Amino acid sequence: MPHFLTPWFDDMKTLLTTGNSQSLSTWTSVGDMNSAIAPSCTSNASMIGLLKAILQALPSANANDYLYAIHYPAANTKATATLAAPGAGKHIVIDNVSASLQAGALAVALGTVQLKAGATVRYQQSLIAAISGIATVEMPMQIMFPEDTAATLEFTAASGANTTQGVCVTGRIVTKA
Repeated sequence: MPHFLTPWFDDMKTLLTTGNSQSLSTWTSVGDMNSAIAPSCTSNASMIGLLKAILQALPSANANDYLYAIHYPAANTKATATLAAPGAGKHIVIDNVSASLQAGALAVALGTVQLKAGATVRYQQSLIAAISGIATVEMPMQIMFPEDTAATLEFTAASGANTTQGVCVTGRIVTKA
């Protein structure tokens, strides 16, 4: 994910998992546009509205054509994030994938994250997190998926007791002439 969005995704994770919007004040240091919008976000719908506002502020951006999926499940649960197939004549272009794997205090955590076009693996990365450590991968990319094909970023399996996983995939919809 673009580094300037990292605080936003961290805040979204907090909001979705705890319902606590207090951490959203961290957005005020990111830019003037955000300071006016982020403190008022108190629901999932307002967070989605915030993302659309940010994307619309980018040059030539159409927020409806930008996609994201995030999943930070509970411990020992496989993380999976999917961008739905966009429809006939349209393609998903993946712009960025990121994944994190956090180990517990008793063991090293191992995991493999895959980006799939339907059932076809387009990108794969293994992660190893030390005891009580965290491993992350962030990969900017420009991968066009086949027409009307969903994109899924997921770990291949849960990583074990006391470990957590997280995935985020961002992209956009394009019509190929």
